[in-house]
Amino acid sequence: MKLIKYSKLTGLPLLAGACALTLSACGSDGGGTANATQVDRMARAGVNTAVTDPFFLSGDTDDNAEHGQITDNYNSLTTQAASVANFAGIFEANIAIYDGLDTTCGNQLAAGPNPVPGRYSFLAGALANDEIFVNSASGTCNQYFGVELDALTPDPADRSGDCGGRTPLYDVIDVTYSALAVGSTGGVGDGVDSDPDPVTHSATAFPFLAPPL
Repeated sequence: MKLIKYSKLTGLPLLAGACALTLSACGSDGGGTANATQVDRMARAGVNTAVTDPFFLSGDTDDNAEHGQITDNYNSLTTQAASVANFAGIFEANIAIYDGLDTTCGNQLAAGPNPVPGRYSFLAGALANDEIFVNSASGTCNQYFGVELDALTPDPADRSGDCGGRTPLYDVIDVTYSALAVGSTGGVGDGVDSDPDPVTHSATAFPFLAPPL
């Protein structure tokens, strides 16, 4: 855990006292040995599925195999620097397509209204970086992307002060697709709702599960 004041991706000021957290990925042998191969990463859920190589032909054997290799390559990267270097450009091209889904270009989160170079670089870099930002000075945790949204809000009076992060109660997939397609934290769903009674999930006690049925 490291204290930060600025996003190392953009230089945009975040909230003082925030902590940058990165979730661990699973190794292939579970033992953490030196020659283990990382097989998954899950800081920002759904990013590999939605952004890395979403526009492939699943019925085409060669295309499907290439898609699997690309997503495996993303999962195998173990540092933020390598992830950004290898995938930020790919993400930038793909999220530009999502921006036009509602027929309004420029309303994607952080895209801006003008078709200029680098229009999608902020969000592409943040997603490729695959790092969860948490405002540890806040006691209010209601919004996935909360810290990033505050960093994009020029007037401090308009910032929510939310801790951000990723609690078990957030529908992170809906927020991700909404941010990509309409520039909001809601409005685009994946068709899968949360559990009928999400308040039974613990947001504080590991492993954050509801009681068994």
